Amino acid sequence: MELAVIVLRQTLTMAVYMLIGFALYKLKLITKEGTKSLSNMLVYAIIPAIVLSSFLTERTPEKVAQLGISALLAVGALIIAVITGRLTYGKFPLGLFAVTFCNCGYFGAPLVSASFGEGALFLTVAFIALHNNLQFIYGMSILSGEKMKFKPEELIKNPILIATIAGLVIFFFNLSPSLHPIVTGAIRGVASINSPLAMMVLGVYLAQTNLSELFTKAELYQLSAVRLLLIPALTFLFLWPMPVESVMKYAVLIVASAPIGVNVAAYSDIVGGDYGYGCQMVTLCTILSIVVLPDIIALSALVPGF
Repeated sequence: MELAVIVLRQTLTMAVYMLIGFALYKLKLITKEGTKSLSNMLVYAIIPAIVLSSFLTERTPEKVAQLGISALLAVGALIIAVITGRLTYGKFPLGLFAVTFCNCGYFGAPLVSASFGEGALFLTVAFIALHNNLQFIYGMSILSGEKMKFKPEELIKNPILIATIAGLVIFFFNLSPSLHPIVTGAIRGVASINSPLAMMVLGVYLAQTNLSELFTKAELYQLSAVRLLLIPALTFLFLWPMPVESVMKYAVLIVASAPIGVNVAAYSDIVGGDYGYGCQMVTLCTILSIVVLPDIIALSALVPGF
């Protein structure tokens, strides 16, 4: 129950960040164009910094084992999301993207950090890295209607992939202790602004949404139910019998249970999709997650062996 309270407190803090972004847009202190620039900052600097900072730890046999196990759990959780998305919204590309890809980096990672400490972020790095790379390749193919194409030149431009490779090199060659404190401090500093900035951007999206429509569209609640209830429930059933430490199970469950990702709006805008509807998906699901996610954690804590 204590863990659920921590998660609730952190989600409410994120709600405050959203309200700040909402107010800034309504007061005309930030524009839609400015929000796109902030989104680019998140995609090309802050999320890569989160991935990279998670690898800034001394390599030990225990850490190597944790990375390998958490990667396997991440693959299982992502497969659940992909299959569930296909079965529920296989004929609706925007809905498929929305339920498959969550806000694990912007929303989930800060919750894990607040609940278990900065060190626990290492347990989520595999999920975040795999999720964002899958989103970049598979997700864009969903929205564009094109088959997945593994173009080396496009992969090289993927900032998440670059950060992942750099992080793995740093970790496995045990370079972290030899890096200058200014370098590691800068990386961690950039990563630390993830949650406030991402949620303020989400607040700007919320300010551009017709609130009367937002709370009256049944299909938005259906999408949110799949993302916030069905996928977390299936992920929980997958994680429950696994013979791994409880903290690892919770870390993967939290990031896998995050609400619809901000990129459903951003990526839809890139390929000429329904940007406004994407904003509505993200905002309603995020608002509902403030209530739902702490309940998921509280219920999980009641199950023996989790």
